[in-house]
Amino acid sequence: MKRPAIILTSKFSTETSGKSFGKYLGYMARKEALESKEYLTEQERKEINRVTIKARELDVHGKFRKIFDQSKDGLVNKQAKKLLNNKVLSELNDDQFSKYLGYMARSSALATIQGKRELTPQETKELKRVNEAANKLTDLKVTKDKLAVGFFTSDMDQVHLKDFQHIRDQLTKAQAHHSVLWQDVISFDNDFLIKKGILNKETGMLDEQAMRHASQEMMKTFQAKMNPPLYQPYWMASIHRNTDNVHIHFATVEAINQRPIIERKDKFGNLVKQPKGRRPQKVIDQMKSVFTNTLINTSDLTKEISRNRDQVRANVFQHFEKQKENPDFQAMINQFMEHLPADRRNWNYKWLEKNDANGKALLDIITETLLKDDQDYRTYQKDVSDYQDTRQALYGISKRENKNYKVNKLKDIRRRNGNAVLKSLATLDKQANKMHKKISLKLKVNPEMYFQTLLNEVKTQKSSLGAGGRVAPARRNIQRKRNLYLFTLSKKRIEKLKKEISQQTRKEMILEKGHVSLDKRKALTEYEKIQKAAERSQE
Repeated sequence: MKRPAIILTSKFSTETSGKSFGKYLGYMARKEALESKEYLTEQERKEINRVTIKARELDVHGKFRKIFDQSKDGLVNKQAKKLLNNKVLSELNDDQFSKYLGYMARSSALATIQGKRELTPQETKELKRVNEAANKLTDLKVTKDKLAVGFFTSDMDQVHLKDFQHIRDQLTKAQAHHSVLWQDVISFDNDFLIKKGILNKETGMLDEQAMRHASQEMMKTFQAKMNPPLYQPYWMASIHRNTDNVHIHFATVEAINQRPIIERKDKFGNLVKQPKGRRPQKVIDQMKSVFTNTLINTSDLTKEISRNRDQVRANVFQHFEKQKENPDFQAMINQFMEHLPADRRNWNYKWLEKNDANGKALLDIITETLLKDDQDYRTYQKDVSDYQDTRQALYGISKRENKNYKVNKLKDIRRRNGNAVLKSLATLDKQANKMHKKISLKLKVNPEMYFQTLLNEVKTQKSSLGAGGRVAPARRNIQRKRNLYLFTLSKKRIEKLKKEISQQTRKEMILEKGHVSLDKRKALTEYEKIQKAAERSQE
């Protein structure tokens, strides 16, 4: 099976691992990143070829061994190390590096002569020249403003060489505050990126802005989903391109460690305390999901799929109204009605799934018949299939059916469409049974004529209504005459009478209390309490 189009791999380091967090920046900026690019500019190709050829020549002639190993005072060695520390390795081509080492070798030789005797005017002039040339090569002013292609951080969309020290400082400070260093790599299948328009096959141009945006959203998820959430996280990222796949390296720290401290054995068997760096797999899965959905705008596609789904359901109601006079459709409904219970509360797709598989299958056939020429339904099916292909490219093919996106979506829309048909049937049945409340029409009429009977009953009821759906005049007069013989009290009038009776009872009790003994007054007081409690309970 083909590998997924996007893979996220993760690991972590702690302060007790003996590794400097700051060196991770150097790792991501190494020269090999340039040499492993799949798409190179013409200038980069020439530089790679020149460096390769020059390296072979230097190895053959042993120039590097001569300069480093035979230098007595070590000046050249120190200067070379200084150069490598101060400048990104990929910023110097081989010619510049060779010239610099040559200048340092000649400067060292002249300095040795100067220690033994006074230099001649020509030697003094030469010493000045080589020192100026060497200083010019090591002067960082030329390269400080150069853009570090592919680098971005939590606070910078574009990184220049002069920003590298700031990045190192952030990583080093976090390590001093016992932070975990989380390292992630997202790798891509280049064919997938080309298909989605993120990578241009002809020019090799990569949509780095889309990569940055997806990375930023992923890191927001990382911060929020950790328990506790990351405290003032700082992260950096570097996009690399090689012959197999584009990939992005990430390094993340928090300003002050918030992870619980645990004990573990180091490689020597000693117990050491360190922050817990392992992330739950659920967090890693959510990070990948957010990155992927943001990169290829799957949220827009899923919203469109949801809109189409709702439109298809609305279309089912319309198609039902158009087809209800069709004899073939009526025959299908009559056959299906035999599978439904008498109680309309159970007229739903879930009940059929649980109690009558044949009835559910027949309902699916009815909905498919209604939607056979529906363009919105075809669009929905195509969008679901396309998204399924995208998901399989991203995550691989799942062996579990409940994880199959297309299968689940088609099940869902069948359920929704089936319930739409059942709702239309229930509405008709309810209208037709208004005058047959004791015995449902479903139990009285011939099953083969049930649907036709419903339609005729509804038509009959509509014809008996006047304009605006009012009761016809003759029927209204009969109702008025009947009301003349009925003596009724409104609810408001009843409540008023109850209140008056209650007040009168209280007055009589007060009068009685004034002319009775102490024991009787206590008994009356207790009786009043009981009466009030009874009134409250009735309220």
